[in-house]
Amino acid sequence: MKVYILGAEIEKYDTLTFDDANSSVAIVNKLRRRPTSALENWKPLKIKDAIIRGEKSVFHPELLLPVISESAARIIKDTCLNYVELLPLEHEVDEYWMLNFPVLLDCIDGVGSDFSTYSDGGVNEYKKIAFKYNVINKSSATIFRASFHDMPNVSTGQTFVTDIFKNKVEEYGLKGFHFFEVGDSDQGE
Repeated sequence: MKVYILGAEIEKYDTLTFDDANSSVAIVNKLRRRPTSALENWKPLKIKDAIIRGEKSVFHPELLLPVISESAARIIKDTCLNYVELLPLEHEVDEYWMLNFPVLLDCIDGVGSDFSTYSDGGVNEYKKIAFKYNVINKSSATIFRASFHDMPNVSTGQTFVTDIFKNKVEEYGLKGFHFFEVGDSDQGE
């Protein structure tokens, strides 16, 4: 199994922004760092086009949590709903969903990872991540957020995907996704 950080080719495609940035960013930041289910009380945030480059992407990471179009949502509904909530957003023309990750996987191995720390000893950032592949396999997650190895309730802020998710995106020709390989169970990392 390979694990990737989910990125995007922002410079090639149109981008989105929040209609009311201050209140929307506060809501999203809360979900991003301390994941919780949001479906029950969710009120769609208003978004709008920001930069028009003439080609639409199905994936938008510029809103702090991943945002996907209708075509990408269909694939995610079929393959990923065990660890992802699709939260509807309000846009004048197109349909978009924000991906919320209410469950964090405790799948980072602190012993095998290389990371820098803050003065209090907490993880600042990972330079190299060693994964607990058995945890990822057991969860069946193909797209997920991971917790810091020393803080199981706090997200690293990165969205990870497995090769299963990456292959689906490529199979359906979805534009805008970019994958940075960070782990391979066959390599013993």
